[in-house]
Amino acid sequence: MVVLVGAGLPQRGQTLALEAALAMVGRGSPEVRAMALAGVGSLALEHGDLDRAQEPCEEGLELLAHEEAREAIEAKLNLLVWLGWVAWQREEHDQATRLYEESLALSREMSGTWWIASSLSNLATVSLSLRDSERATELYEVRRVYADPSSGGHRPSGRGSGNPWRSSAGRDNERRVTLGRL
Repeated sequence: MVVLVGAGLPQRGQTLALEAALAMVGRGSPEVRAMALAGVGSLALEHGDLDRAQEPCEEGLELLAHEEAREAIEAKLNLLVWLGWVAWQREEHDQATRLYEESLALSREMSGTWWIASSLSNLATVSLSLRDSERATELYEVRRVYADPSSGGHRPSGRGSGNPWRSSAGRDNERRVTLGRL
C-alpha cells in the first residue's frame, strides 16, 4: 500500500479517498484499482515526490497487463503519462520517449484523438528538452490536427476542465517553440 504524507488538506482528503479505493482489493475491477493508483501517482508527482509517483503507476500497469477493454486502455494511458512525466523530470529522456510512444500507439489503437494529441504534446516536450526544436515543432503541428474539436476529439469524461489539449508544461513549451520561429 502506498501512503502519501503531505501538509495540505486537499491532498490529505484526496489521499484518504484514494487509499479507501485501493483498500478494495478484489472488490473492484482492475481498471478502477489502476485508476486509483494513477491518482496516487499523480498526487505524488504534483508534490515532487518522483519515487512515490513511480511506484503506484508501475503497480497499476502490472494490474492491467492482460486487460484489453477500453477502460483498461484508458487507465493504461493515464499510468503511462504519469510515468513519462516522472522520467522526464528525472531527465531520463529515452525512458520518457518510450513511455509516450507507447501511449501514442495505444491512443491510435483506440482512435482516441484527445489521447493522441496529448501523447504528441508530451513527445514534443521531451524533444524540446533535448533542444530538438525542429522535431518539437513537427510534433506540436501534428498535435494541432488532433486537438481541433472538429476532428471529433474530446477530453475523456470526468477529467477536469479548461483547455483539454495541453498541460501547462506543453503550453509553455509550445510558446517557446513558436517564439523561437518568429
